[in-house]
Amino acid sequence: GSGYSRWRDLAVTRWREDTTRDATGTYIFLRDVDTSEIWSPGYQPTAREPENYVVDFSEDRAEFIRKDGTLETTLEVVVSPEDNAEIRRVTLKNSGNFARLIDVTSYAEIVLAPQAADLAHPAFSNLFIHTEFVPEVNGLLCNRRPRSDKDLSPWAGHVLVVEGETLGPVQYESNRSRFL
Repeated sequence: GSGYSRWRDLAVTRWREDTTRDATGTYIFLRDVDTSEIWSPGYQPTAREPENYVVDFSEDRAEFIRKDGTLETTLEVVVSPEDNAEIRRVTLKNSGNFARLIDVTSYAEIVLAPQAADLAHPAFSNLFIHTEFVPEVNGLLCNRRPRSDKDLSPWAGHVLVVEGETLGPVQYESNRSRFL
């Protein structure tokens, strides 16, 4: 359930190869507002055991389906072959007799630099990332400020699209320590 994004030679999001912890990557967190229970559609990063868990990797997507009590969660991850885009779709199905209020939170550390540069100095690398919330599209724009006139200034966007009802406005936090 862990993942990361690359574009050509740039790490879009931070990831470290660690088969024992698998603690960095791109994640979706789910939180039941009434019980404060937290889990993820994938096994990582919460490592919470589901009642049932199925992962299907096919040519066009990865699909993670899990069941926790009366809630079934499906996470589909698709990378567009035509566009520079990755789509993560989360579907929640409640088979219970009562409505549930679930917070859905996405998490990724933006890098927008070569993996080797981020591995060598991650804290220094973070100093050049700028984020800005764009309320008209429910999204964050992220870019890497160039250190010199010769450096590129890559951009990434993270947009939320909701089918169905939401309660309250979209919230965001782009400061890692405040989020954690």
